[in-house]
Amino acid sequence: MMDLSDAELAQLGYRFAVGYTDGAGDRTIMAETSLRYCHTTPEIFNNPALDFWTFAFVETADGGIVMSNLRHLDGTEEECLDPLACGFDPAGRHGAFDDGEWITVMPSRVAIRIDSATDSSVAIYNVAGMMVYTKTYAGGAPMIDEIELSGFPMGSYVVALSTADGAEVKAKKIIVR
Repeated sequence: MMDLSDAELAQLGYRFAVGYTDGAGDRTIMAETSLRYCHTTPEIFNNPALDFWTFAFVETADGGIVMSNLRHLDGTEEECLDPLACGFDPAGRHGAFDDGEWITVMPSRVAIRIDSATDSSVAIYNVAGMMVYTKTYAGGAPMIDEIELSGFPMGSYVVALSTADGAEVKAKKIIVR
């Protein structure tokens, strides 16, 4: 299956999940995309404890998932017959701009999932409405970025994600403790 081109797989309805396994063995899916790759931040990509992989999948007419083996960056393959064991929850799949699902809040950081053809930006505002963080992302391939919050004073903030063309705008209130 992975020997087919991206265009051939897309015609068959296949998509790709791109992710990594951390040192503890936990799997994280960074993006679901029509490409065999996604962009991520240097902090994630350059972390030697992470093992990156991708797999192709397609939904069957009865709602099931058929997926390929996991293909690692080093060229090795790993059989994974259970999508949940591979970190892939068909019921929990989402794209960057699905309501409430484009951001994951963790104790000291937030993970932002971006999947836009146009340039996007993230801004963080404090309760006074003052912008305290901003970053712009090139459009194209899906990506995930983690924003470190440990340097932020305790309090409430609003994280806003928008596309350069104004077509997509999302915001979520977070609390830094």
